[in-house]
Amino acid sequence: MHPPATNSRNHFNKATRENCVKQLIRIAFMVSVVACGSPIPAETVVLYDSQEGTALDQQGWAYVTRPLLVAKAQRSFSEGSTRLDTTPLMSEWAGFLSRVPVGSIRFSHPRMPELDREAGFTLRFQVRVAEERHTSNDRAGFAVVVVSNDLQAVELGFWTDEVWAQSGPNRRNPGEPLFTRTVELTRIDTAEMALYELRVSGDSYSLQSKGRELLGGPLRDYSAHWHPVYSQTNTIFLGDNTSRASAVVEIARVEVSTDTAP
Repeated sequence: MHPPATNSRNHFNKATRENCVKQLIRIAFMVSVVACGSPIPAETVVLYDSQEGTALDQQGWAYVTRPLLVAKAQRSFSEGSTRLDTTPLMSEWAGFLSRVPVGSIRFSHPRMPELDREAGFTLRFQVRVAEERHTSNDRAGFAVVVVSNDLQAVELGFWTDEVWAQSGPNRRNPGEPLFTRTVELTRIDTAEMALYELRVSGDSYSLQSKGRELLGGPLRDYSAHWHPVYSQTNTIFLGDNTSRASAVVEIARVEVSTDTAP
């Protein structure tokens, strides 16, 4: 026998009210968690993965050289990584850009995210500097350049036994000269494959590897220089961008996490 309709409606209304209360409790809990500062998970975008068996320029990066067509620098995929060799002729430069203008067309890596320094972002790259030589203490055969969405940037120079930052005008010291080896340096063996983590937040950067902070300092403005990497927002460069140094490097992975500011 079915219960009276009125009891059924009362039962339905009671269940509905209970469900509504539960939903409100869940929503209130979520709001309170966000209000208390629970971090929003960062989004990670893989820009290069050597496990796919191809070089960087086959995974969305532009391979650029100077001179443009007859450079003796060599890039290849070998033993599980992209290998870049700029030692045949030191006066050349060669490397990989995530963004580059080609006439009226602006090439961009298809998965390149916005590098918003205020929101914070982290570049992770796995690399080995097998060989490096330089004729100036202000130059490195392998460089990592990261330019944010408003041209604030950092350039890291890699020797086989040291990592250091290139100087340039910054908000702490607007008169700092362009491209000299700064006091932001550390002695480290870069000849073994290692994962580096470059964190950018606000006006500053820090570089870490194997749980150790290697160096840190202010972001800089390199845009007065002619090289295309410095005057393009949201850009990453990996390679040799000087005629006074050269290197053999192996790159295994590149990824960016966004929205990482504390």
